[in-house]
Amino acid sequence: MNWKLWSFFYDWDYFIQEDFVKCLKELKKGFTFTIICATIFLLFQGYEYYWANFYISDGIQGTIFYALTGLHGFHVIIGTFLIVFTFIRLFLVITKMELIIAENKNKCKTIYNMELLQYIGHFPQIGLLATYWYWQFVDVVWCFLFIFLYLPLA
Repeated sequence: MNWKLWSFFYDWDYFIQEDFVKCLKELKKGFTFTIICATIFLLFQGYEYYWANFYISDGIQGTIFYALTGLHGFHVIIGTFLIVFTFIRLFLVITKMELIIAENKNKCKTIYNMELLQYIGHFPQIGLLATYWYWQFVDVVWCFLFIFLYLPLA
């Protein structure tokens, strides 16, 4: 039983030092890319609204187009704010974990692991997952809007 406990701490130590921090850094890159893409999308949406040759008052087609794309754009703005907020929390977690790793290089591995395990409990997992699923929903809605609004016009 004792060897299982020590092997768990050894594996967990490797996971925390290497994989977990690397995974968080990759997540940070993904968030940065997503924020940039969302901003570009919103700029193109504003450009499309500015140069569109029909208005919301031009009939049912204009009303449906602007209502659906405007509602989607509003949700993209909300999702982008959620991603930025989660990104800031993630950045703080990565900074804190790197600080713990740097401070505990010479400490006993078990104490070092316990400090990291306690801090990982503060990682914003629920917020991260909620933001992820919200963004996926907005993405799927955009796929349907593209199929039903843009493809028939092409």
